[in-house]
Amino acid sequence: MEYYANKLDKTKVVKVRKTSRECRFFPIHIGPLEKAVIVSLRKKSQRKILFLLQRKEHSFSDICNALGLARSTVWVKLESLEKRDIVGYRYQRGQKMFKLNDSTHQIIKKYQNTIKILE
Repeated sequence: MEYYANKLDKTKVVKVRKTSRECRFFPIHIGPLEKAVIVSLRKKSQRKILFLLQRKEHSFSDICNALGLARSTVWVKLESLEKRDIVGYRYQRGQKMFKLNDSTHQIIKKYQNTIKILE
C-alpha cells in the first residue's frame, strides 16, 4: 500500500499526508485550510465544536456546557483549531467569544452532509 501511496503522491495524482498514526489522501486541488477543516471534521470532539460554532459564536463556558466535555479537552481542541485558522475569536465584555472564520464556514457547509452520513 505504501508503494502505491508514494507513487500517487510523486505523480501528483493525489496529495498524501502522513503522520506517525495515519495516512490521508487529498485531491491535488484542495488547499491547506480545506485539508485542515476536513481533518478536524473527522475528529469527534472537534467536529462537535465546529458544528456548534456554525450556528453562532459561543464563549468557552458555553461550549463546555453545550458539549458536556471537560474544560481541558475543549481548551486543547480550541487552541488547535485557532492555530490552524479554522476558528477565531473576539472579546466581548472581557470574555473570548469563539466563532468560525468565514472560509471555514463555507468549507463545513460543503462537507456537512457527508460528515453527518458518516456519524
